[in-house]
Amino acid sequence: MFSGLPHGIKPRWWIVTGVVTALGVNVYAASWISGLMLICLAILISPPAYDRLLVALKVGDPLHLRVLIVLIGLTASTYVLNIHTSHIEDQRVAAAKAEQDRTDQLEREASAAAAQAKIESTRQFYVTNKSSILQEIATALNSRDVNKASTINARYASVITDPEYLVLQQKLATLVDEIALAKREQERKDTIAGLLKDLKTLNAADYTKAISLYTSLLQLEPANKAYQQNLERFKKAEASRQAKIEADQQAAAARASRTKQIESQFSQWDGSHRTFERLIKQAMNDPDSYDHVDTRYVDKGKFIRVYCTFRGKNAFGGTVKNTRVADFDINGNFLREVE
Repeated sequence: MFSGLPHGIKPRWWIVTGVVTALGVNVYAASWISGLMLICLAILISPPAYDRLLVALKVGDPLHLRVLIVLIGLTASTYVLNIHTSHIEDQRVAAAKAEQDRTDQLEREASAAAAQAKIESTRQFYVTNKSSILQEIATALNSRDVNKASTINARYASVITDPEYLVLQQKLATLVDEIALAKREQERKDTIAGLLKDLKTLNAADYTKAISLYTSLLQLEPANKAYQQNLERFKKAEASRQAKIEADQQAAAARASRTKQIESQFSQWDGSHRTFERLIKQAMNDPDSYDHVDTRYVDKGKFIRVYCTFRGKNAFGGTVKNTRVADFDINGNFLREVE
């Protein structure tokens, strides 16, 4: 029946059986279910058991069937191993968490018990030494020794409900508020003194700094009319100064624009007034003889007066030097000739 098997197949399956058995034994510690499945698989694929299975089923022995059984068995055991291992790990984590919760609960209970014991001890100590404790805190309050009174109060504040003690505790709270208020008032006065000192050394023209100082003074003393009046005075002075600066800037810009407009009438090459030069040449007997010497101008406000000195030939053919004067508007238009 098995004569069709390749030579040497059975010894190899004994090796596979041994490997699967060893794997099952090794895995058993991590997952007994997976280990048992692998051992059963090893028994099933062992040559004697597998041969009997084939006889019982009355089938042949195709190689791929045994390989398929091995693959299915390995896959199933691996899946079971993962599930079982994950389940065991979840149980371990849950147990560890439960143990940690139990430990934390015990620690909280121990801490609460210790705190309660301390409270009871403090109460008992207070009952035993009530007179001296009340006397000590009263003495500290009478001498306005807040630090000492607060130190004593810190020991009993959360555990003592004795009416006599609570009265002294309220006095302490009032004293703390009074001292804090006095401290803030002194700080306010010191700040005012510092600001007034800064005002005395302030430059008279430093309006911005004066405004800042008087604003701060009014925040500290809102009802002070002198501070308010001085603040308004410096604000007006600063506004006037800013207005003057702005006006000066506008005037400077206007002057610069005017100068640029005037100078655009003159040649950048030799400084001659282009329109005036053209008019002079038109009036000459020999325009080609024109030779520019010098040109200057005076700004008269609504117009400019231009002085042009030049050489040229007269009616007799002689070269002479002459100066002509004319007025032009800001745009360079001719207005009049000045004799």
